[in-house]
Amino acid sequence: IDKDKVITNDGACVGDVLILTKPLGTGIISFASQINKASQASLEAAARSMTTLNKTAAELMVRFGAHAATDVTGFSLMGHLSEMALRSGVDVEIIWDKLPWLEGVLDYAAASILPGAIERNKDSCGHAVAVGPDVSEAMVDVCFDPQTSGGLLIAVEAAKSQKLLEKLHKSGLKDAAVIGHV
Repeated sequence: IDKDKVITNDGACVGDVLILTKPLGTGIISFASQINKASQASLEAAARSMTTLNKTAAELMVRFGAHAATDVTGFSLMGHLSEMALRSGVDVEIIWDKLPWLEGVLDYAAASILPGAIERNKDSCGHAVAVGPDVSEAMVDVCFDPQTSGGLLIAVEAAKSQKLLEKLHKSGLKDAAVIGHV
């Protein structure tokens, strides 16, 4: 590793765009599978996501000069994002309609098929999250879903974000999405 190219979670800058490289929902799908409620399509989508490496995304974020990044794992999108915001000394905004979801996840959540780790994640960092007036509790819950082999959450200069997103899509990360901003 080139020590001069390490990207940590503490460099997000006001005006940066937030990109998530993989869809969310592996925790919910895993739980649905444990209680025999997951569809084959959901299981296959989760397996594809979890077996997709973050190597290419990491190489691209370095090439595009990302200011900050973290992988999204068991502490959830909100857990990792709140830590990035805290360490960077910034606030961030996520746009619900921009979040990428694995197939079936929102249906499982609507049916209250949610792993207990969601509550633990909310207990851990929920105090750092301010929820908009049109955001339901169910919408908040799924943002605290623990991920297995989740994507990278990248804070990058707005002027570079669209080109980075295009490169991510061309490299096979079709679900990569701009989900908000710093």
